[in-house]
Amino acid sequence: MHEWLKAAFLIPFHLVVAPTAGLLIRSSRKWQQVVFFLLMFFTVYDYTRISMSPWFPDPLYRGHTRGYECTILEVLAIVLIFANVGVPGRIRGPWFPPGLFLWLAYCFAGLLSIVNSENASYTMMAFVKFTKAALVFIGAFHFFREEKDIRFWLRSVAVILIFQGFVCVVQKYYYHIHQVTGWFEHQNAMVMYTYLLALPLLSAAMSSHISQRDTITTVAGFVFGGISAVMALSRVGLLAFTAGAIIVVVLGLMERMSTKRLALIGSMGLLALLGGLLVADSVIGRFRDSGNVQSEMTRELLNKSSREMLHDHLILGIGWNNYGIVINPPYHYGDTLDEYARSIGRRRYVDSEFGKPISESWYYLILAETGWLGMTTCLVFILTLLFWTGRAAWRFRHTLPGSVAAGIFVGTGLNYLQSGFERVLTQPKNIAAWMICLGLVSRLEWRRRQARRAAALPPRSSNPVSRKSGML
Repeated sequence: MHEWLKAAFLIPFHLVVAPTAGLLIRSSRKWQQVVFFLLMFFTVYDYTRISMSPWFPDPLYRGHTRGYECTILEVLAIVLIFANVGVPGRIRGPWFPPGLFLWLAYCFAGLLSIVNSENASYTMMAFVKFTKAALVFIGAFHFFREEKDIRFWLRSVAVILIFQGFVCVVQKYYYHIHQVTGWFEHQNAMVMYTYLLALPLLSAAMSSHISQRDTITTVAGFVFGGISAVMALSRVGLLAFTAGAIIVVVLGLMERMSTKRLALIGSMGLLALLGGLLVADSVIGRFRDSGNVQSEMTRELLNKSSREMLHDHLILGIGWNNYGIVINPPYHYGDTLDEYARSIGRRRYVDSEFGKPISESWYYLILAETGWLGMTTCLVFILTLLFWTGRAAWRFRHTLPGSVAAGIFVGTGLNYLQSGFERVLTQPKNIAAWMICLGLVSRLEWRRRQARRAAALPPRSSNPVSRKSGML
């Protein structure tokens, strides 16, 4: 399809079809749940985006944004946003959720790097992609109005992780893929996505505020998430998933010891032991893989190149989404990679027609492309939202929202740690899942603020936040 024909189809879909659909379902929470489930499902589905790249001349470019990307995810988010038109503000909350402007500050900081960009169009592609991620953040915030919406999200996540687990089993035992990826671009992307969502399931399963049926559902989702993570054979991902599960269990026991929690821990521990015995050889072999040394050396050399880029463009970086340009000739930043390739006899990687990769580290990538301004605004966003998540877990402890917040706190925290090795949070499906989790966090932060304001009102004033009604 010609690029302009894509635009002629996608622009009306975003500006007319999605808003109209939202207005049509604004009086039906059932239909809104259907749309939200589809939003969650398409974070794991294979085909979710169309890229428009009318000015994209380099087929060998290996950057993180290849065109002006449009996804079904943002379309569904727009539907959810417009489904809130006419909803009273005390229920809907603000149109612009807490934390939104911190994310937009990061996006605009990245846009400023355009002054150093070798190709300004590439920078605009990244700006459009990451700014549109805010639509998912807003849509998720407006969906989570009541506690029952959190329960629906947990069930949706469980179903999706079970589905993904079956996809991984088919890839492993039918197609004989050594490191399965599910329907993701890479196994690391799948593992980071999986534990980001599986850990809130585990935390909720340990809560005393969900039914036995929901406990079984959430445990099943977590177990299938574990199956996917093991089959992916991602070294750091396996460690993060295991560490996250241990941390969530410890936090649950610190909150309150109960028969349910001890029984849950015991049965899952037994399952983990049996599963570990079945895949022990594959996991040990992955950690002993001789290719690990070359992989780690390449990562370090890319980080060195990133530091050189930052040194030359300290404040604004070399330009958002321009790393894949300047790492290649005629620029000097990739020279150390060429020297290493020659030293190990891989001369074909020195060929000017072979596009060099970009940094695997998300943080080095941000530093190189957007400088300290972009890095600072990004850190302000993730650390602020991480603090809000921890505060929500404490503020709403002994409730289901508090348990879920604790799981999100551990999941996002580990995602941020692993992002030092993987640039997964530049990929659309991972970004969308992340934004949905943060949309829930933003809703809990807004509820906390509302409760604080209500506490400051005279006793006869009505409290806009009611525990009894389950409103968030």
